[in-house]
Amino acid sequence: MAPSQPRNKTSSAHRSAFLRGEHSFDIVGYRARKDLGVRNTVRSADFQAGGCTWALICCFDDPYAYARRRGSGDQIQLVCITLQLVSNDGHDVVARASLRIDDPALPEKKGGPRRWPPAVWRSAEAKTFLAAAHGRGYDDDPDECTGKSYWELPVPDAFRESLYVRDDRLTIHCTVDVLQEEADEAATKDCSVSVVRPVPTP
Repeated sequence: MAPSQPRNKTSSAHRSAFLRGEHSFDIVGYRARKDLGVRNTVRSADFQAGGCTWALICCFDDPYAYARRRGSGDQIQLVCITLQLVSNDGHDVVARASLRIDDPALPEKKGGPRRWPPAVWRSAEAKTFLAAAHGRGYDDDPDECTGKSYWELPVPDAFRESLYVRDDRLTIHCTVDVLQEEADEAATKDCSVSVVRPVPTP
């Protein structure tokens, strides 16, 4: 029998899962925000999702400013909702997001039907926040809510102030799903293979 020949077998695993965080943001004094005029913003408190810190920034503006100067523009309104990555642990962050604005009128009994369905927006794809882009400098502009740490989300198409603002209050529900990944190092198993030499025939 010939000496054993070494042979290695390796295995590895990669695990992926989304960790969810939810935040409700009340804008109380909705009319006052409109009265402040073009390009004014209001920011939520920081909240946690997937081990990262986030915030919502709501921008009020005149979407038809040029038309207004001509005397036919719309009034100031909520034009966008920006999701800001406030801090992370120094790595790229991959996230999905969704927005929901419910009918603010409570049903007559708990669990009863509301007057109209919620206004909803969901991201079709995940967004990657690059670790190199986060922090001071780079191309982030906090005053404009632009840059690699910001994700501008559209106001849900179904949103109407007359339907979803009640008692001068607007409530926005935001859900953030953050991708968590874990990779195991390759595990090696040593095996020995014995090679049997054929017996020569006489």
